Amino acid sequence: MSLETELKLELHPDDLPRLLAHPLLSAMPPRRERLLNTYFDTSTLVLRQQRMAVRERRVGRRTLLTVKTAGASVGGLSQRGEWEAACRPGSFDFAALVDDEALAQQLTRVAWQLVPVFRTDFTRRSWQLRHGGALVEVALDQGFITTGNAQGNHRQALLEVELELRDGPVDALFDLAHTLALGPQGRAERGLRLLPANRSKAERGYALFVGERLQPVKAASVELDAGMHPVQAFRAAALSCLAHLQANEAGVSPAGPDGAVPDPEFVHQARVALRRLRTGLRLFRGHLPRRFAAHWAGEWKALAGQLGEARNWDVFATERLPELLPEGPVDESTQAVVDWVQAQRRMAGQRAADALGGHLHALRLLAFTRAVLR
Repeated sequence: MSLETELKLELHPDDLPRLLAHPLLSAMPPRRERLLNTYFDTSTLVLRQQRMAVRERRVGRRTLLTVKTAGASVGGLSQRGEWEAACRPGSFDFAALVDDEALAQQLTRVAWQLVPVFRTDFTRRSWQLRHGGALVEVALDQGFITTGNAQGNHRQALLEVELELRDGPVDALFDLAHTLALGPQGRAERGLRLLPANRSKAERGYALFVGERLQPVKAASVELDAGMHPVQAFRAAALSCLAHLQANEAGVSPAGPDGAVPDPEFVHQARVALRRLRTGLRLFRGHLPRRFAAHWAGEWKALAGQLGEARNWDVFATERLPELLPEGPVDESTQAVVDWVQAQRRMAGQRAADALGGHLHALRLLAFTRAVLR
């Protein structure tokens, strides 16, 4: 078994040309491959329930069988067990592939039930870079996730960057990601929308297959041990808050073409995550470097303020305004007020989405996660 350590980043399509123009990537031609991948599971999605993935990958004339186990992921950084070897198409010889006997037996018992669930079809451009004392594979994947179910066929665009650690310190992944996110000019104000992503291709594929819509996520409990050093306790709490924030970011989106606004609970939970994070910085500040605590308290306060406007309009439009409106039919002047409030709400939602989807937030997430993990 190998332990896969990678930093996954989602790239805004409009920023692709500028990423390719970055001096670290434009200095050498990438290796290009077309990767056709099929993910298998049982009809009851047993593997998904156990947060495992079984994948068959076709690269040219070769077929590779891969097994990935559940892992931890925060701030885009994930670590998980991985087994991969050449195979015959449709052959699931887990006993030969997986050197964990209990896991191999578990997979062998369900091998006969495995059926295709979804596919990913993408072109990978990859570079091998030496950076920060580490060897890192930079993979740029562009293509689609496809699946079919009782509701028909479904397709979702895929554009992401994976930084896989081949050798060296994990910190080099964050340093490289930050360098790429600064853009070809190396300036924060001209940075790329290269945002850390915690969902793998497999998680996205399963969600597409079952028709799972994004749902607001509440905070998970944080387990702290009485014997923990205060810095360790802060790290655990801060990473939990960060995971809470990131789990709700994608749901903070602009209004749809029909003017419909997203579930206001997303922005509410994002603000709860920020409030928890700021509280943690305040509680542990006596054990943290002064500049670190002051800087990040200011950063997260500013972001909370940007989201606060959207939250205020959500609450006013859904709770306070209905109480203020007269009963009975809505006349023209009352409708004008309602329309104005909804317009303000949509604009505030757009600004919140821009704040969480912009290049400055990408740099903020990378810098904070790196600092916390050091």
